[in-house]
Amino acid sequence: YWAFDYWGKGTMVTVTSASPTKPTLFPLVASCGSGTSGDVVALGCLATGFLPDSLTFKWTDSTEKELTPFRKYPSVLNGETYSSTSQLSLPTSDWNSGKAFFCEAKHPQGDVKVTFAGTPPVPPASVLLNPPSLEELAQNHTATLVCVASGFSPKTHEFKWWRGNTKLDEGVTNIPATEDEKKLYSASSLLTVTEKDWKSSAEFACEFVHKTGSVLKNITYTSPECQETVKVVIEPPTNEEQFVKNTATLTCRAIGLVSTSDVSMTWSSGGKPLAAGAPEFGHEGGKIVAVSRVSVVLEKWRTGTEYKCIVSHLDSFPTPITKTYKRQIATKIRPSVFLLAPSTEESSSTRDEVTLTCFVKDFSPKDIYISWLAQDSVVDKTHYTVTDLIPSHDGTYSVYSKYTISSSDWNSGTMYSCAVHHETAPLPVSVITRTTDSSTGKATLDGEVEESDHLWKTVSAFLSLFLITLFYSIVATITKVS
Repeated sequence: YWAFDYWGKGTMVTVTSASPTKPTLFPLVASCGSGTSGDVVALGCLATGFLPDSLTFKWTDSTEKELTPFRKYPSVLNGETYSSTSQLSLPTSDWNSGKAFFCEAKHPQGDVKVTFAGTPPVPPASVLLNPPSLEELAQNHTATLVCVASGFSPKTHEFKWWRGNTKLDEGVTNIPATEDEKKLYSASSLLTVTEKDWKSSAEFACEFVHKTGSVLKNITYTSPECQETVKVVIEPPTNEEQFVKNTATLTCRAIGLVSTSDVSMTWSSGGKPLAAGAPEFGHEGGKIVAVSRVSVVLEKWRTGTEYKCIVSHLDSFPTPITKTYKRQIATKIRPSVFLLAPSTEESSSTRDEVTLTCFVKDFSPKDIYISWLAQDSVVDKTHYTVTDLIPSHDGTYSVYSKYTISSSDWNSGTMYSCAVHHETAPLPVSVITRTTDSSTGKATLDGEVEESDHLWKTVSAFLSLFLITLFYSIVATITKVS
């Protein structure tokens, strides 16, 4: 026992047969009311199962800046290994910023790090203030303003109503908040006033008060004669949907509505109703937009079947608006497709990139879709460009697509294909491929042209025509403005 004199009086010595072990680390975040005090959030770091008792803690943020001060509690022996805890206090604003924080335990047997993911900031609530309906004004001679707040958290909130600078308490009905699948809340408040008060041209306001900030929305009565005309348009299916998915979706858009309440959008064809979902709402240029979509048979749409979209909204217009749409039938002309390999100058230079060009000309109707393949893999459409259609005097159209690739990929022997989708053929019009010739290094074109020089002359002429047309349009526009 005389050997203990070496350690000195009061020294605790642990004798164990266990092997040295690095710690296991657990992140701890204090819940509300426990380790939190309004503006502070407590983060804890629990290290267990380590041996020997030689452990230090380190706290950092996402920029690797060390965070101090922090607490380190004494190690506790549990069986044959030790446990220890460290605690860091953070401002609540830092924790709610969505930043990441790290706790690292350094030990002779290995360092361990855990991540604390801060609570991402909740965006401000979306607040809409809708005017009363024309039907209510006509039948009840009252006006109910509806204020809707959505997408906010936490749940606690307050609505305030104002008439000018006067706060209103009478005629207010608050509807309790509801929670959606994203743990965000929506709530609404109604203010009912007399028709005379509403039409007095006084300014009414709804104020939504929340932890994330207050939002104020104003509204004033506008006579129907002063309201902007609602525009209804029908958009055809996209070319990608037609030729890749082989489906057709028509989109009806009502632009410039007064409110989003009681909007009806229905479809019909040949006097029969078509099934469509409820309208969706958005904003464009400060205007309320209602959107309705309907799926139709692709071949019926292509052959000129007529479709109608009927929009009803008493707040915006007294009688329903009917928009009729059918596709214009054009003579079917199959396109000519040419795939141009990089020019000799481009291929032989020291450039890091080369350009493939797919030239599609003299086709009708104008609906067309161009895609690229590398070997048998479809190229993401963000990696290539397609020009706008260029109309010809004979009613046909032309277009070209450019795909830029690295010189190393081009020289590796990878096979590239341009696929042109058009209704004149049930399959892509042509898949023109190029292959690397090991002896000459030239591209082989499977298409409708034989000489590369002729192709470049054709495309050059096409580009010149495009630039001349663009220049003429600009000059004509300037002349009209003048």
